[in-house]
Amino acid sequence: RASWLQVCGCKVLVALAVTAISLIPLLHLLITSISATDSASHLSHASFIANAKLTEAEAKDYSKLKDESGIADNEDNNVVYKWQVNVTEPQEPEIKELNLHVLKKINVCVLWNEGLIKKQVSMSTLICSNQEPINTVRPDKNFPIR
Repeated sequence: RASWLQVCGCKVLVALAVTAISLIPLLHLLITSISATDSASHLSHASFIANAKLTEAEAKDYSKLKDESGIADNEDNNVVYKWQVNVTEPQEPEIKELNLHVLKKINVCVLWNEGLIKKQVSMSTLICSNQEPINTVRPDKNFPIR
């Protein structure tokens, strides 16, 4: 015959084993959730930086647009966000067909590291010179321009 203390001790051990087995997936879920939240925060911050750099470029005088790069201030954590602004002629075939020389393509890229993984966000826009009109009419043999 088992004593009352042995039976209760056995039940307690089984309950602890069941609890320990169920806690492992819950801990994994918690860690995954924290990691996803952290990653989303970095992506949101990088998108904010890229949008701010695009807005700065749009506010500049058309003739003063140029390539730039730097490091964004980040007081919240120890992640370094490097940004780069590239000013180029648009390379899209549809825009080249229109023969518009008054457009500049602004591409902003923000880079950061999440552990060993390099991440980036890119945003682009087209900026038009205010000094020259845009003629979007393409010459057509059947429809001559007068």
